[in-house]
Amino acid sequence: MTAQELKWDFLFKRDNIESLKGKTFLDNEIDWFLNTAQLDLIKSKLISRTPDGTGFEETQKRIDDLGTLVVSYPAQNPITLTYHQDEHMYELPLADLKYEYLYFINAKVEVINCRNKARIRLIQHDDKLVAENDPFLSSNSTEILASFGLSSSGTGKSIYLYPDLNNTLGKMYIDYVRIPSKISQGTYTYLDGNIYPTQTSELSISVHPEIVDLAIQYASTVTGEQSSRDGAINRLQLTN
Repeated sequence: MTAQELKWDFLFKRDNIESLKGKTFLDNEIDWFLNTAQLDLIKSKLISRTPDGTGFEETQKRIDDLGTLVVSYPAQNPITLTYHQDEHMYELPLADLKYEYLYFINAKVEVINCRNKARIRLIQHDDKLVAENDPFLSSNSTEILASFGLSSSGTGKSIYLYPDLNNTLGKMYIDYVRIPSKISQGTYTYLDGNIYPTQTSELSISVHPEIVDLAIQYASTVTGEQSSRDGAINRLQLTN
């Protein structure tokens, strides 16, 4: 659907909700509902699990639904890491990525002295000390421990990598899900003072009706038709 078709679908479905019949929504309000629904829908597909416990990229539907937002090499060039010598630790600020980061898929990093690429294994920061002292869990030349944390700059998040003392790391190759462009009717001035061009959802067209349906639920919440946005999200996670 185009951005205008998303709007028309929203208005058509609005008239099927008793409390919304005849209610006027401005373009910026419709876009807000659509964008909120789009982002919540993406997050629900990322964190939800199928009955057999599989998650993102483990079912064909999720691949089809979110594939346009997956960034990997060569769309994302390998990134040079910041080395913190005092801790023998490397850092990748998420702000250094080409696109706005949303969700980690996987990553590899060059191990310079071994001339190979090691996979990244994410751990909780609190588990770092335990893992580093366990020979079966600690980093080696084929697997490097990593965790998320506040960037050393004090702003935003980073991925921190903890190689063993024998290994020196090079560039990192990361696959991730980016935040989509905002849906916009292109007819109003945004909060930052700009008028953005018309933009439809970047997700697969098969997901567009789901975005509109969830947007309608959020619009109903405003008028008291639904108990809460959280309730809509909970129902969404059960169906994805």
